[in-house]
Amino acid sequence: MKLLFVEDDALLRKSYSIYLEELFDEIIEAEDGKEGLEMYYKHKPDIIMLDISMPYINGMDVVKEIRKDDKDVTIIILSAHSDKAYLFDAIELNIFKYLVKPLPRSLFKESILKAIESRKGNVQDSVLILEDGFTWDAYNKVLKKDNKEVDLTKNEYKMLGEFCKDDIHYFTLMDLFKSIYDNDEEYSENKIMMILKRFRKKTSTKIIKNIYGMGYKFNIIK
Repeated sequence: MKLLFVEDDALLRKSYSIYLEELFDEIIEAEDGKEGLEMYYKHKPDIIMLDISMPYINGMDVVKEIRKDDKDVTIIILSAHSDKAYLFDAIELNIFKYLVKPLPRSLFKESILKAIESRKGNVQDSVLILEDGFTWDAYNKVLKKDNKEVDLTKNEYKMLGEFCKDDIHYFTLMDLFKSIYDNDEEYSENKIMMILKRFRKKTSTKIIKNIYGMGYKFNIIK
């Protein structure tokens, strides 16, 4: 399991990293928000821990950018700020834990262990069995056919991520469009239909079920 630790205080960063080495397979360090985002896109960590007040890009803005790419990755805020505005932002951004420095080592360790446990639980439940021999690993974002990985576009990954949120209800074309494009992008039914058409062509028409008047959903076997 990989941890990305973004902290501009070098001494504190090294101190915590040494302590965390026994809990993670890999720890990626970044000294500011800009480098933190670069390391996130490069390594795609399982858990992210970061400060708020940092050079170039503050921690909350880093989280906002990450949430555009991944709404579910586990994020822990470790900051000296206890301002209510930050706490409200943390709730909106689905932060796993908001820890205020300084904090007891026992509380820090307990929070990290809970984050790891939660992440492992997500991994175990993340593989969906689909029609025609396909599987979708929601945690690693990998689609396979007979155990061979299928190449997907960025938009197709986003679309499948949306389907994974709820395997019971149907998604409208507008729902799928919003999951792929920014809010300021003008809605285009043709764009989303083209993504669906190309995806079905490279995979199977049975993976995504469509019922007229209801919408689209993953055709999950189990």
